[in-house]
Parts: sequence; structure tokens; C-alpha cells
Amino acid sequence: MTMKRLFKYNWLLVTALAVLGCEPFEEEKPGLGDSPDASQMIVDVDNSDPYNPVFSYSPDFEYHKIIWDLGRGVVVEDQEEVTDYFGFESNYEIKITVLTQGGQATKVLNHVVSETDPAICENEIYNLLTGGCDAVEGKTWVWASHQPSHFGVGPADGITGPIWYAAGAYDQEGNGLYDDEMTFTLDAQYSFALNNNGDTFVNVGELGGFPGKDGNEYDSDPTLPYTPPTEVSWAVERGEGENQGKTYLKLSNGGFLSYWESSDTYEILSISEDELYVMGAGSGNGWYYRFVPKSSVKERAEGTINITPEADANTFSFSADVIANDAVVQGEYRWDFGNGESAEGNIVTATYQAKGEYTVTLTIPTDLGDVSVTANVTIEENHPDYIPSVEMVFQDFDGTDIVPFSLEDDSGLGSLTKVANPDQSSPNYSAMVGEYVKDENSGQYTNAFAVLPSKLNMTEVSTFKMQVRGKKGTKVELKLQNTAMGGDMWATQAVVAYEIQEDDTWEEAEFDFTNAVVWTWGPNEPSDASNIKDYDKIVIQFGGEDVAPNNNPGTYYFDNLRGPSF
Repeated sequence: MTMKRLFKYNWLLVTALAVLGCEPFEEEKPGLGDSPDASQMIVDVDNSDPYNPVFSYSPDFEYHKIIWDLGRGVVVEDQEEVTDYFGFESNYEIKITVLTQGGQATKVLNHVVSETDPAICENEIYNLLTGGCDAVEGKTWVWASHQPSHFGVGPADGITGPIWYAAGAYDQEGNGLYDDEMTFTLDAQYSFALNNNGDTFVNVGELGGFPGKDGNEYDSDPTLPYTPPTEVSWAVERGEGENQGKTYLKLSNGGFLSYWESSDTYEILSISEDELYVMGAGSGNGWYYRFVPKSSVKERAEGTINITPEADANTFSFSADVIANDAVVQGEYRWDFGNGESAEGNIVTATYQAKGEYTVTLTIPTDLGDVSVTANVTIEENHPDYIPSVEMVFQDFDGTDIVPFSLEDDSGLGSLTKVANPDQSSPNYSAMVGEYVKDENSGQYTNAFAVLPSKLNMTEVSTFKMQVRGKKGTKVELKLQNTAMGGDMWATQAVVAYEIQEDDTWEEAEFDFTNAVVWTWGPNEPSDASNIKDYDKIVIQFGGEDVAPNNNPGTYYFDNLRGPSF
């Protein structure tokens, strides 16, 4: 088929001269030390394939570098001949810059395409990604937050998948991901826009390269204020060499897909009208992302808690106003009253014994996942029937310091410090907490400990409680020892362990010694630890007893240690 000539050329000359301390020569051809002249730059254009013109420039003088800027983020260096696809009706600006020892010159070509190539509107991947040529507003993608494995990490082979971590439905809620919107438009600029609603979730390992870094150090992925770059273009590229057969989505000008892990190129693992599944390879890991069109996202249920005081002391009724939106409520509402009690139903009641502030949590089960709503209840006075347990506070770091804790670490590399609470939220609203830092080279027996002024009495209360914060899966051991054993205190100790359930979240840890068996070494026979009357030392150990590199180093926090009196 004979194709119509679709191109007109207007040549616009822009000359940028940078003379670096030398006198111009009166020669026809500049030498290496001359500043180049844009008027000497004759660019040849081969327009035999009108949508893929070939630009050629062969300088007749010595130069250091040639830089082509073909627009849409396409930059080619050190090539005297370049080509690219110009499929849309538009006015394209092509720049060529030549650098010599004496300076540089830039020539600008105004390249006009008068009619869009019909074939571009038939490209399957382009249409799936952008909605096609008729979608003038483009196609907007959002996280498939309701699906398992919508966000995860694994080997960067694009095959194994997110085997190291795969987010469950809504697992990353509150981190700044789920309100992000990514819009791809099939236009002359191949436009991409990220609307992050003011903040970006950042991989802590790649924080140094994040353009919005704030200078602070973080133990886990932070969510930081950030304005994404504009004038970002997208391109779909085919893999070459060992990557032949793969398809990649590339973003220009610092663009990225919602989560910052340094990638600007993503392997397209699958794409359809309803799903975009890609993998970025920032930090050498494979970051797997699953997106769905914004238009397909169903709105989750919403709810508010109603709290009504009852006639009985410290008693309240709880109900909920729920708007289902696109969700279907499945089953009874679940209530957690924050005092260790729970209930199910649309209207429930609860009575509080001790004064204090309690967080009530309502869980609404729906076909789009559980929705949680919270409210606070403040109890001004103890209930008339309240009988305090035989329990005391050992350390809360806000002032109650009945027994001070010290750090035992032969390496001298760890630390135990009173610091500001990194997250004043339920269940720990304290202003100050204990920070327990365990170095990767800390000794096997590194721990925080306190020696009591007298022996513990565990006849009525044999459970210790404290709030902990650290790495998910880390074992926290609470040990009771008898100082009269001297260097053999470990031989008759009782140990109860708690495993941290969530990363960097305050949790109420409980250590019940009712059925804890003491160690079998030494003079004491194995028995119920609550019956032993000679414990006067408390040991707290994060990460268990192990040597580097398996000693679970990190920064941990604890507070509000309570337990049997002495």
C-alpha cells in the first residue's frame, strides 16, 4: 500500500554557545578546541517510513558527545543516527546537542506529524493499558487491595512470585498506598500521572535514593510527604538478549508506580481489561504489584459506633450505624470492648470495672473484607464492685519506677534507654517508653533485668503483662530467677515466651507462669513456677538466646510491666 506523506518539517534553529576561555578560529571546520556552531549542524532525515523517521548527523569536526532528545523522555547518546516511532498527530520537538572541548551547541528541529497512524490505536497492550485512543482522559489504575498478593516481594525472576511476603486483603491500609491513582493516556506524549494524594510509601532500604527523603532514619518503610514529578511519559519495550520474550513498562523523568523501591522499569507479567500485574526489581528484589481499573473498584462498608450510658455503674450499650455501599454484610458485628471482653450482635452492652480509657473496636464482616471502626470510652471511677488484683506496676517509664531496669550485654554494643514513645496509640499511650537496642554483635545472653527488693509472691497472681513493640515473629522471653543462686541463677529459672504478632505495633504481651516449669538443673525439682517463693529477679530478653548472625538484632520497645507483688 502506498502511504501518504504525513510529515512537514519546520526547522527552528536554537544555538547555545558556551565558550570556555578560548579565541575562535577563522577556519571553515572547527577543531577540538573550538566552540561548535549550530549553523554548521546539518541533520539528514530519512522519511521513507513516515512514522519511523531516521535522523542522521555526522559532524565534520572532532567532538566529545552527541545527545539526542527525541521527546517523551527518550534520550539517546553517542549515536550519529537515531530513530523512534512518532505515531500521533502532533508537533514534536527534536533536539540534538553536540559537545566539544570548546563548548556546545544545540539544534532544535520542529517535526510535525499531520495525521495519526491508525495502527497505534489497534495496539493491544496500549489499549489495555490506557483505554485506547478514544479514552481522552486515559485509564486509571489503583491497587487491587481487596485481593490477596496484590503487593509483595520475592525473587526478581518474574516467575516465582512474592514468596517472601504477600500482602493479604487490605494489609497495607494506612500506609499511603491504597489512595494512589495511576493514569496512563494514549496521546502524543504517552502521558503518565501518579496522584498519590500527598504522600508516598517508601522502601526503607531504598530511602537514600528517594527524592522526597526528609533526612530522618527509619526502622521500617515510612510514608512520607511527596509531590510526584510531572511530564512523565510511559513506554512499552520488548526485552532483548537474555530478556527476549519479556515485555517492560518504562516510566521517564523519575516516574514510578505508587510504591518507591527505586524502579522506573517494570516487567509486565500479565495485562487484561481488568488487571495489570507487574514486577519491579528495585534493590535487586522482585516487587510484585497487582492493579485494577479504578472504575471497577467497589466501595467498602463504613460505620460509626454509638455509645449510650446505662443506669448501672460503668455500663454502656453499643450500637452501630453502618453504610454498606457496594459491600454485603456477612454475619454478626463483632465487638472488642478493650477490657478483655468481647461480644457479637447489633446492640451489645459492657460493664467496666477499673477506671481508665478503653478503645472499643467494632468489626463489620463483609464480602469485601472486614471493616474495623474504633471509639474510646473513658471510665472516671472504679466500679463499686471492683476488687483490684494483687498486682503491681514495676516500670512504666512515665514515672513509676519501682524497680529500675539495666542492660546486660557483654559486648557493650547494645543499649537500654528511656525515650519518647514512637507511636502513642492503643494499647500504649505513654509519653515515654523503654528502648532496647540489640546489636548484631551483641552477646548471646543480652537482656534487660531488674533485681527486686524482696521475693515475688505468686500465690494469687502469677501472670505478668507488658506492652512490647518490634519485629513480627521475634520471641520475647520473660525469665524469673533467684539471685541467691549466684552465677547459677539460670539453673532454676522459669521462662515464658511471647511472640510479637505485628511489625512495629504496640501489643499487650502476657506471660502466665501458672503452668511454667522451672529448669531441671540445680537443687529445685521441676514444679509449677507459681509455687516457688524464691524469685527476686526479672529478666526480659528480646530475640532469644543465640549468637550472631541469628541473635535477632534490632530496636525493640517495652513499657508498663505489671505482675505479682512482693
